Amino acid sequence: MAWSLRPDVCREWKDAPVEQLLNVQSLPVRLPLTQHGEPLQLFSSMAVETVACEVATSTDRQSATETHDFAVDSVLYAGGPVWTLDWCPLATAEDAAADPLHTVETLALSTHPKGQRRNPIGLQHTGPGALQLWAVSSSVGNSLVPSGLPKLLALLWHEGNLAWDVQWCPNPSGFIQPSSNTVGQASEDQHSDPAAAVPVQGLLAAVLGSGDVMIWAVPTTQYLLDMGPQEPQQQQQQQQQQQHAEQQQYLEH
Repeated sequence: MAWSLRPDVCREWKDAPVEQLLNVQSLPVRLPLTQHGEPLQLFSSMAVETVACEVATSTDRQSATETHDFAVDSVLYAGGPVWTLDWCPLATAEDAAADPLHTVETLALSTHPKGQRRNPIGLQHTGPGALQLWAVSSSVGNSLVPSGLPKLLALLWHEGNLAWDVQWCPNPSGFIQPSSNTVGQASEDQHSDPAAAVPVQGLLAAVLGSGDVMIWAVPTTQYLLDMGPQEPQQQQQQQQQQQHAEQQQYLEH
């Protein structure tokens, strides 16, 4: 039987001790062809190089090429020394067949806690800790990550203080029913039916400093974006859609 993730399990911790664990600003980042480096703020990212590429597109009737911008190199700031990371495998046919314009990959990483110069192996480490989930898409025109830059999706909190290693399950279909992380349509069913299972993109395991091994069923990028704070433009679009739906309902009655 496949696992399923209930909506009530996905909760937001609004008073999480982020500043106790991570540095809010990086050292000056020196990029190629720049004379002066500027620091990055916590959970921010920037492009190193953006290039325009031609992408072949095809329909039932014709094929053509379009020019799109891609961030071929980018930098993100995770708030501390990154000890371990892993990329989520593309588990569905939709994700594997997606073109460069729509591909979204998920990067999981963990940093060592702020202020701890050494983390001795063989000793238990306890206290608040967090794994970071980042959405990475090189296309500036991507619908889920429009900027084309890495975007923080969520922090997975634990009480193991740090993670020695993180790894995604290479073939999660034996345990879950993976949802497309690229198409981003699965969360629409969740909004229409609150009792529906949360769409999951994969299983992530972490070896914590406490000696525990934790496994998370990670929702899709679209679901995590919907849970997080929205940009003003997204909020306006959502309000307009809600007003339109209310008008339609009023006309029907």
